[in-house]
Amino acid sequence: MRLIEFNERDITKEQVKALVNDDASVSAGSSAQMFRGTNYQTYSFVGEIRTDRKSRHSGEEYTMVFNVFMDALGLQFRKSNTLSVTLDRKQATEYGNTVYMIYPFNGSSYLYSGKFSDLLDLSSEIVEQFDIEYPESMNDSPSFRERELTAYVEENARHLIHQFDLHVTDDPNEFAHKAIGEVLVLGHKYLAITTDTKVLDLQD
Repeated sequence: MRLIEFNERDITKEQVKALVNDDASVSAGSSAQMFRGTNYQTYSFVGEIRTDRKSRHSGEEYTMVFNVFMDALGLQFRKSNTLSVTLDRKQATEYGNTVYMIYPFNGSSYLYSGKFSDLLDLSSEIVEQFDIEYPESMNDSPSFRERELTAYVEENARHLIHQFDLHVTDDPNEFAHKAIGEVLVLGHKYLAITTDTKVLDLQD
């Protein structure tokens, strides 16, 4: 069992204990410590993973390429329907003033890469490869370029998944020493506990 801190604000100590000690609830026993930076000003909470999230740090073309890539692989992961976490605590500080330890509820799935610290960088690399192979596309109309780029991604998806060292798992222990940064969590809920705390064994 991982040692984590509790501060009684949005969720009671008993509720945290119940979640962390219930194998059917929260993946707190994982060796992969996940972090997320936000601007929340609270100690701990149970959050729902939104299905309509908009990324503040991605362009429309990169988001489209990422979604087409996931579709071509038969995966449901999107930036809009997942929780973005990272194994790099320093990286988490770039996205908010408060860094939380994240414990997704069991039943979640995870997308990670052994190459990219930000998963939208794979979209950037796909677009770059496409422009190198088809430089004339940069002068095409936006709608025609989108069709050509979509076809390119669909045709090359199976090759790209290996090139990008991309993996999907239901077990966070799998990526504890493989993911180098961002991990997308596909699920319903998660427990968040601030890192600005002392350590408390919730099994007591």
